[in-house]
Parts: sequence; C-alpha cells; structure tokens
Amino acid sequence: MKNLGDYKDADDFKDNIKKRLIEQKESVRRGKIIEEIFNHIIDNIKSNVPNGMVTDRIKQINEEIDEGLKKQKINRDNYLKAINITEDKLNEEIKERAVREVKEYLIFKALEKAEKKNIEPSEDEIKKEKDNIISRYKKEEDIKKIREFFENHEGNKTLTQTIKRRKIIDLLINSAQVIEEKNTGSRGKEDIWTPDKDKARAEKKAKRLWTPG
Repeated sequence: MKNLGDYKDADDFKDNIKKRLIEQKESVRRGKIIEEIFNHIIDNIKSNVPNGMVTDRIKQINEEIDEGLKKQKINRDNYLKAINITEDKLNEEIKERAVREVKEYLIFKALEKAEKKNIEPSEDEIKKEKDNIISRYKKEEDIKKIREFFENHEGNKTLTQTIKRRKIIDLLINSAQVIEEKNTGSRGKEDIWTPDKDKARAEKKAKRLWTPG
C-alpha cells in the first residue's frame, strides 16, 4: 500500500508496530532491572578503576559532545549557557559518567571471563540473531548492507558480543530474582525490581555498554 511505505498491507503494518512496542516495553523493563543491579555492584566496588581508561573515556565523551555541537552549529560557551552549567561542573559530570562506564565495562569483562562456557553463542543462536535483525528491515538495499556487514569479521564480532552481553544480563537478572524471591516471600518479581518513582535515572533506558578502543 502506497500510504504504508514498505509494508504489504494494513495488517502487516499493525503487526510490525505491535511487535516493536512489545520489544520496547521489554527493553525498558530489562533496562530498569539491570540498572538497579549495576547500581548495587558499582556502589560496592572498593578498588579504583584504571586512570588511563577513565582519561580515554573522558576524551571520547568530550569529542562526542563537540561533534554534536558542531552539527548543530552551536559553540561550547553557548551550550553551557543553554543548559545553565559551568565548564567545571560539566567536566565533573563527564568524569563521573566516564568512571561509571569504565566500571560497567570491567564488570562485564569479569563476568564474561567467569561465565565463558555459559555465554558462548552457538551457530544456531548466531543465525537466529542475524535473522531477527534482518527481519526488521524492509528495503532490499538495507537488507543487503546488513548481510554484508555480518559477513565481515567486525560484523560477526559485534554480533557475538551482543549475544554474550545479553546472556550475561539474563544470568544477572535470573540470579537477582531468585535471591529476592527467597528474601521477600510472596512479593512478585515486578514489585521487586520496579525502581522507585523518585529515582529519575532508573527511568532512562540502559545505556549501550561502552568498550575501549
């Protein structure tokens, strides 16, 4: 149908929208759960993170900000005025974000090493993941680009890491729910892991895991 772009008909359009809404809802739910888990782990980490990794991430964040401002044709001074913040305060917030993201990365690497046998994806899992991603695209040219990406080493590496990360998250969520169920008796899983409404940061989607390099 012309008014529905690449969709075959109205039913195809509605089915696709429904599928995306379900995926988004599940993604937000998982994001809230994993953020609560990571908040607890990070708050209890006593050792210092490598300064070099933090410095590299700070540099990357600043480059990302500058690139974004450049695209919008806004200079840094006007940006600071617009968000009502000083350069020192911005740098402080950037450092806090960098430290957290490095900690998240180190946690994932440690879990990846400890759970290596449990998270290594099978050929069937990799194929299923590829098919799932490809199914989200309608245009032949887009599908072709995605297939070509998966055929190269970097594409396969990215796909494998995505599956590993999801498996680690599943292990964390399942372990956390089992522990909480033992401690809370009749409380439901949703009640256990729904963050308090006043925790603004828990309402945001879980950030994509930063990786160095």
